[in-house]
Amino acid sequence: MSSSLRTTFGSSCTVEGVGDIYVLRMHGGDKNASVFNPQFGKDVMEALEYVERQKGQKCLVVTGTGKFFSAGLDLKFMGNDMNKIVTLSAIGKKVCKKLLLMNMPTVAAINGHAFGAGAFVALSCDWRIMQSNRGQSKLCFPEMKLGIPISEGWRELITVKLPPQTA
Repeated sequence: MSSSLRTTFGSSCTVEGVGDIYVLRMHGGDKNASVFNPQFGKDVMEALEYVERQKGQKCLVVTGTGKFFSAGLDLKFMGNDMNKIVTLSAIGKKVCKKLLLMNMPTVAAINGHAFGAGAFVALSCDWRIMQSNRGQSKLCFPEMKLGIPISEGWRELITVKLPPQTA
């Protein structure tokens, strides 16, 4: 690919390709927080599949917009119905599995807060970069405070991808 190409996927993300590098920019939801809900998951999966179909060697950079990489689960979608956690968890698993198995190197360019499912997206990439002077940006797992158990698979991802002092 020799010139810049920009493709939009629903209201949740865009992919811009320049040369062999594709940038998936998440920007869905209130305040561009890129929260996980059914539409966000559909849009991100379509974007990942689109990049994967491109010919030749390539690299994918995943990033967010503004002060959020991803704020994690869509609490408005969940409302008071904790059973919707099953739906949102399945969406997160599908996106993370796709990232873990991509046919190219993946980089999470963590531009801001990465909470819960957003942090798992970052961990699902081969490499993660984040500015040390980004202010109060955080990579965290608020599921613990919400009383949502982190399953064994997610715990394993944390253990494998994070240094022991932070895992």
